Amino acid sequence: MLCAATSAHAEEKPPVDQKPLDASFLRLYAETRGFMLGRPTKPKPTPDGKAVLFLRSEAKKAKLSLYEFDVATGKVVHVLTGHRFPVRAITFSADGKKIATAAGDEDRVTQPGEVKVWNAADGKQLNSFSNPKRAATGVAFSPDGKYLASCGFDERVIIYDLARGKATSFFGGHARPTNAVLFARGGAVVLSAAGGRARGGNEVKLWERESGNELGTIVGHT
Repeated sequence: MLCAATSAHAEEKPPVDQKPLDASFLRLYAETRGFMLGRPTKPKPTPDGKAVLFLRSEAKKAKLSLYEFDVATGKVVHVLTGHRFPVRAITFSADGKKIATAAGDEDRVTQPGEVKVWNAADGKQLNSFSNPKRAATGVAFSPDGKYLASCGFDERVIIYDLARGKATSFFGGHARPTNAVLFARGGAVVLSAAGGRARGGNEVKLWERESGNELGTIVGHT
């Protein structure tokens, strides 16, 4: 079960709130205690600090899948199965009760992206969206957990009303893939970042969630 673990080694658990958990630290932490995680990427501690979710590709396969590492027991479980494409991002709601995942095939740009929301307690799928036209690479919950935002290779930010189970807004002012998104001002404002390896077009935009109006653009990144 997700977010469930004993507290026998609570004093040894990785830091949760101090700073983002580094994948190499997680791997070293596990190996020094006799646990093997393979090559974890994008680790995300559960809100209670008892487990860590991470992405890992299976042997001889490029597709990334989501796993849970129980900090106390060292048990690793394949969780939240159901995506057709590699999972690219994971995030928790502020209350820790929901998990959102973004998925997509970055090599086959004609394939749509996927965004899903899960119950953190039992792994049950709560919402599934296929609105991204290309790979979805990031997700963020609003502070109240009522809305979700996604970004991706289709250069858009999409807002989802989770109670209604549908996408309600599409922000399309970027000219490069959007690769980060978050809510601010209590969820009234959405920030999105776009860009890539090529020069130019690397920017951050601010949007009013309710109206979709663009509030401003921050440039200067090369």
